[in-house]
Amino acid sequence: MEENGIPEIVAVDVETTGLYPEQEDRICEIALLRIKNNNLIEKFVTLVNPEREISYSAYLVNGITNQMVEDAPRFNEIAEDVFNFIQNRILLIHNASLDLSFLNYELKSCGLYLPGFKLIDTLKIARRFFEFPSNSLKNLASYLEIPQKNFHRAESDAWTAYMVFLLLYDELKKRKIYLENLLTTIENVERYLKPEDILPPPILKNLGKGEKIKIRYIGRSGETLREIYPLQIIKERGVYYLVAFCCLRKGERKFRLDRIVEVMENIE
Repeated sequence: MEENGIPEIVAVDVETTGLYPEQEDRICEIALLRIKNNNLIEKFVTLVNPEREISYSAYLVNGITNQMVEDAPRFNEIAEDVFNFIQNRILLIHNASLDLSFLNYELKSCGLYLPGFKLIDTLKIARRFFEFPSNSLKNLASYLEIPQKNFHRAESDAWTAYMVFLLLYDELKKRKIYLENLLTTIENVERYLKPEDILPPPILKNLGKGEKIKIRYIGRSGETLREIYPLQIIKERGVYYLVAFCCLRKGERKFRLDRIVEVMENIE
């Protein structure tokens, strides 16, 4: 056990070509950081050739291009290294359902299966115990004054998630909330994963409430800003859509969630 009461963990982050592994989206970068006593003692970080095109909307989020991953290893070439690195470790992830859905899919495709493990999800901790205006990793880092140079790159995000956890945990210990209250034991990862957990929280929070938000969206004609009133989430052929009243089109429209690049709340 570490001096601050935190055992050795592996901070995990993946960057992907989209939101849906079942729709052939894939990991294009992975970072696994083994941390003990607040020190990075081992890491596994690499770009991954996803064997498919990286969409423009994914590029806008993570800045990873097709050229960058062209000569990178395919996931099946690193699957055993990834599996061995995380096996029997406590994993720390921000928005674990999304990253685990991809890790689970990629490992299964290589004949490997995530064993039972313990999980720290900084997104769930922030939602449960705090009232930040936004619980995205970028905004939490900003609120907590954590410097970050390469947002939405896997290694930087994994380390930022760890730093977020340290600061949140310092506050929680003052409330007599300790690590055992924050750890989730995952026996079966597929039963743990919930599709709604990958949906943008600002959208879910405003569904059907008559509150206007603004989204940056990649449509057929390119990137646009839309002011909308979110109504409901639907799933068609394995893809999630937001149904909303669009102020620009003056009617209901469907927006693919994986093409919503940014969500802005509190629009007057």
